[in-house]
Amino acid sequence: RGHAKATGKSGPAPKAADKRRRLAENREAPSAPSSGADAAPRAPPILPELRGAVSKVLLRYGPPGGGSAAAKAFAARVVGEGAPPDSSVSVVLQASNALQAEWTRLSKSGVPDKEKKFRGKVARLQLCARVREAVAAIDAGRWQPPAGMSASEAGLPPWWRPRAHDVALLQGTARHGFGAYGDMFRDAELFG
Repeated sequence: RGHAKATGKSGPAPKAADKRRRLAENREAPSAPSSGADAAPRAPPILPELRGAVSKVLLRYGPPGGGSAAAKAFAARVVGEGAPPDSSVSVVLQASNALQAEWTRLSKSGVPDKEKKFRGKVARLQLCARVREAVAAIDAGRWQPPAGMSASEAGLPPWWRPRAHDVALLQGTARHGFGAYGDMFRDAELFG
């Protein structure tokens, strides 16, 4: 009432409306009915420790590749980042899939700041997937460096040998994670 008397406008006060809008934005999509023959099982919530660890690994290495070895390696990295040690591979993969779906949904939320943040996360996942594809092509002997600028034109240091160091950077990103340049440069197989 105070808001209506002070402004001459009817409706809830701005703070209350903002709070309801924020709550509605953060709500999950409506879930399936919980009873009946057609009810889909509802996924359990992701534990905070697991959510944080999966998020770190996704942003550093990208989504797990195909195959059980890649899934096990992804789960081991997640446990190494602080997930509960008894987290099974299937639970880690479910959490990974749920976070990726959430990030994609939030990147289209209609809230500019939120969209920008989550579009960046989705773009990072896509970049990590492209790095993994390039490394597979390198391993298969069919990778070609992109045509473009010379090392000096690109602002790279004079010691940079484009083909050799580009390959090492791609392999290092796949092995050590996005942005782990110190680990990459200390890896004798890459920059020895």
